[in-house]
Amino acid sequence: MTAPTLWSIPTPVSHTLSTSEGFSRHVKPESALGKALAVVGFIALLLLMYNVFSTVSGALDSGLGSRYWLPLFFSTLGENGNVNPILVAYVWGPVIALPIVLVLWVLRLATRRQLAEKVFAAYSQGGFLVKALGLPLAFNQGKVQLVPQIAMPAHADDIESAQWFVNLQQTLAAYDSRTAKPLLKSLTGTLKNVKTVVPASAVFADAPREALLMAAPAASGEATIRAITSTDKGLTSAIVNMKGFEGV
Repeated sequence: MTAPTLWSIPTPVSHTLSTSEGFSRHVKPESALGKALAVVGFIALLLLMYNVFSTVSGALDSGLGSRYWLPLFFSTLGENGNVNPILVAYVWGPVIALPIVLVLWVLRLATRRQLAEKVFAAYSQGGFLVKALGLPLAFNQGKVQLVPQIAMPAHADDIESAQWFVNLQQTLAAYDSRTAKPLLKSLTGTLKNVKTVVPASAVFADAPREALLMAAPAASGEATIRAITSTDKGLTSAIVNMKGFEGV
């Protein structure tokens, strides 16, 4: 029996993800529909919250009774009595966005299984699992905070690579904001999202040849298990949902 190493994948995980059913249960690939749903829903929520806040604060400031709140909520007239385009957006934006959100949600549900099967097919044709371990710093990609992670494929998981990783962690832990700035800039330019996978040498010149660099949301930055697949544009990763694995 092989002794566990720094980047060892738990046996229940590799066994479960070897089947289409297990893979689709634990790996949820990102889709364009999912991103569109999140964006439209977020914008609609912001508009709705602003309109609610404006309605309540305006009614309280004017001393209006609660029976006037609903007409005020749907009012699109400005102070000059003319229709205000900004108020139109606040009032009718969420109303228009609601059916769009519903359509996107239905389409996402309808295509989720097909997408999962497509990713599993790619995973079955040369894909592999890696355990990605976090580095002691974080960077922002837009409004999302990410943590860089290093992974090592099973065939390259050895003592030398583990020692390199430990040394890298110790080095980065000693960085202050000034010394970390060039590295954070490089990470931001290299790791666009959690799906991005590049050779670690793209950022860390002394990295082992097989080492991979990726990023994870800050909440799961300490460690993730990834399903790596190959596409026309290179490697891509999907984070494995670890819920439901016994003894892991």
